[in-house]
Amino acid sequence: MRASLTLLPILCLLFLTPPAGADWLVTREDVAIETDGPWKVKGRVVIYTDTRSTLSSLRLDEIDLEASEAATANRAAPADAVVQPPAVDEPREPVMVLTNADIRAATVDKPAAELDTSEPKIIMYSTSWCGFCRRARQLLTDLGAEFVEKDIEKSAEARREYGAKVRGSGVPVFDFDGTIVRGYKPDVIKRQVAKLQAAEPE
Repeated sequence: MRASLTLLPILCLLFLTPPAGADWLVTREDVAIETDGPWKVKGRVVIYTDTRSTLSSLRLDEIDLEASEAATANRAAPADAVVQPPAVDEPREPVMVLTNADIRAATVDKPAAELDTSEPKIIMYSTSWCGFCRRARQLLTDLGAEFVEKDIEKSAEARREYGAKVRGSGVPVFDFDGTIVRGYKPDVIKRQVAKLQAAEPE
């Protein structure tokens, strides 16, 4: 009986203490990102650990610091923000396995002047750290879409193209043969891919 009375205050503390909330980053496009522990501003980037315990970063100009500090203080994402779901790495089956025996030297059958050097009809502007870019890349691959991906942080030319097509910041951005789509919007991406695929000659 005495042991039960001793445990009673401890049990009360366990059940009455509210669980600790998460820290939050809020982008200028109203996307809330839950972090595992505090985030910090370091130079022109914001460093944080995501919910998979992976060290990540975002450019400072993409983050709404005031909203992020308020969300972290309240331990809850803003009501009008879209909460970014935690990224899940799903194992993927290899599409194709190639060996040296499968690869032969490339030959050019046409004169250089007749080669098709036109830009693909789908261009995705991305960065290496962007989780939504990874999802978009997988979706385009699953749809069988031919596309080229351009990293706006690694290529000055890609950065110039990106700046000419969109105002502000944020990735991914898609150019579907002249139709610009900002952000990871699966339904819109599927419609644009289907439209381009339907227009391709048999």
